[in-house]
Amino acid sequence: MNEHPALPVRMKGVRGEGATKWRVVPPDNMKLKVLTQNEVLMDADVDSVTLPGTLGEMTVLPHHAAMLATLKKGKIRYRVKGQLQMGAEIVGGFVEVHKDHVLVLTNLSAESTSQTPEANPSHH
Repeated sequence: MNEHPALPVRMKGVRGEGATKWRVVPPDNMKLKVLTQNEVLMDADVDSVTLPGTLGEMTVLPHHAAMLATLKKGKIRYRVKGQLQMGAEIVGGFVEVHKDHVLVLTNLSAESTSQTPEANPSHH
């Protein structure tokens, strides 16, 4: 079963019955999970996430190519509905990007005090 809805799209330069085709429309957001050995720090739908990569800061957007990277000490920042949010400060770890999912495996240095309740289910 397809994960994303299909919407009609008018094909450029095509007339008649074949002018409208159905195309899968990917989501405009992605799932961000931040895990430590002991807990789930975040499990949220986000527009983008910026991570402290060992080769430099990286921003991941929806539909990003699959990748695996190492992380260094720094802050995770993300956007929800266009609004910048601060996640956790980490001491390093790994990030895996696959389809519209971003998984961060890390050791936590100190939680940011500006986490939103939606991003951290333990605050509900």
